[in-house]
Amino acid sequence: MRSLPTLDAVPLQVLS
Repeated sequence: MRSLPTLDAVPLQVLS
């Protein structure tokens, strides 16, 4: 996963 905070991981799951 990217080095960005978990806040970015939330929208990523939405796009999935």
